Amino acid sequence: MQLPEFIPAERQAAVTEALTAAFERMPVTVSQLSGGLSNATVYRVEAAGNAYVLKLDAPGTNYECQQAAASAGIAPAVLYASEAQGICISAFIAGKPVRSAFASPVEMVTAVAQTIRRMHDMPPFARQGNMQALVAQLIAGFRKAATLQGALYDEVFSGYAKIPWHHVDLVASHNDLNPTNVLYDGTQVYVIDWDAAFTNDRYADLAIAANSFASSPELEAALLSTYFDAPGTFEQARLFLMRQTCYIVYALMMFQLAAPAIPALLAEYPQIQETRLRQIGEMAQAGQLDLRGAKSQLFYGHAMFNEALHNMRSARFEAALQTVG
Repeated sequence: MQLPEFIPAERQAAVTEALTAAFERMPVTVSQLSGGLSNATVYRVEAAGNAYVLKLDAPGTNYECQQAAASAGIAPAVLYASEAQGICISAFIAGKPVRSAFASPVEMVTAVAQTIRRMHDMPPFARQGNMQALVAQLIAGFRKAATLQGALYDEVFSGYAKIPWHHVDLVASHNDLNPTNVLYDGTQVYVIDWDAAFTNDRYADLAIAANSFASSPELEAALLSTYFDAPGTFEQARLFLMRQTCYIVYALMMFQLAAPAIPALLAEYPQIQETRLRQIGEMAQAGQLDLRGAKSQLFYGHAMFNEALHNMRSARFEAALQTVG
């Protein structure tokens, strides 16, 4: 089997083995796909008129969460996975991001919530994580880097310190339900990119989905009512508080990615620290948002941070803290 030169030479033997295991002697063609923010390299494979995704991760990458989700019909079918080689071949979903696939935002949010419910009904993943420790690590790294400083950041971290953690409601979680990872093929919603998956607080997936897809109180209510059937004040408060935590997590990850360019960007765009989500939407519509670039990462990170700050200054934040206890 002759592979294209764009597949790294040191991975070609393992890729040949993977393709042979998945497709036997069937002729295949391999082309490049643009990936997300992970370090994985992603390719499109075509065989017998069907399309598949070939993903090259670091050797030792565990695919158990993705395989479990595929078995449940939530992730695309997995044809081949090798932890030792860090190679996975899965079905290609020829669909649309859910934001553009449904007749109305309520229908879209309802479908996303139903998918999250199905995922959380799966047995917990063997892979364990600690989101509280992750946030602490991100904050410590942010403070150590000291490329961004000031009252804005201190106030957000002070607000975050008030949020209690609950570690008793753990479920199989994707932990990165952003718009690029949730697709609709015309029949059902699929979730892709399971790199961040582990057993986690159920509200993490709900909060990330709400931050990504539920931009209004009505859509947040639709998300909660679909997932919980009859959510009460406690569920509403838990979701609201976790949404702020997830805004902070995504912001800090963006700052981490943009770190080398931050001093120059602050000098060029002094208003960047005031960015709000509305501006991010305008940048996206104008084709000016590319989260692989440091400029967009810094704008997006500050939009997340400012959203958390705005919400933490609200009466709803104090009420949610009292409700959750």
